[in-house]
Amino acid sequence: MKKASLFLSLILLVSCAKNEVHALDKDSLDFHKLNGISLGSNLEDFVKKYKGDILVQNYKDISNVVGCENSKNIIIDNNETNLDVNNKGFITAINTTNPRVIDANGISVGQDSKKLLELKSINKLKKIDNQEGGSYYEYKLVSQDSKFYYIYTANQDDKIDSIGLFSKDHINCYED
Repeated sequence: MKKASLFLSLILLVSCAKNEVHALDKDSLDFHKLNGISLGSNLEDFVKKYKGDILVQNYKDISNVVGCENSKNIIIDNNETNLDVNNKGFITAINTTNPRVIDANGISVGQDSKKLLELKSINKLKKIDNQEGGSYYEYKLVSQDSKFYYIYTANQDDKIDSIGLFSKDHINCYED
């Protein structure tokens, strides 16, 4: 009787563990999405969804970075979220300062940056802001399949200022 009870307990435990792993499967969580927007989405479909709250900038008007001639910067959510769209019309970067957005890692703008240190394989780097004359911290987290990465910025008060999600083929069109 003890063996049968132990066997049933073991099956129950394994079954629960299997369900737990399934719940944490990267496909069930939208690691390639931020603020309901997916990397790789088509610009035309996106513009239809955000008709009234969208500003489109051509990088060729604001940047001389090679490879950005036909890329666009899209601003939505009252200037709280911006997207980079490559020359083929696909979203390659999503960046937000919206405190209501929670990413797939459970991180949101305004949180203490110590929460980032709980994530595996995160790299912290101190950066200098030439325009503002101060410094900030940048945290980079690469996905397990290396198809995209997150960049979090935190201010001197150790609060998260922004969350960015970038595809591996994203070209930074901002000039420093």
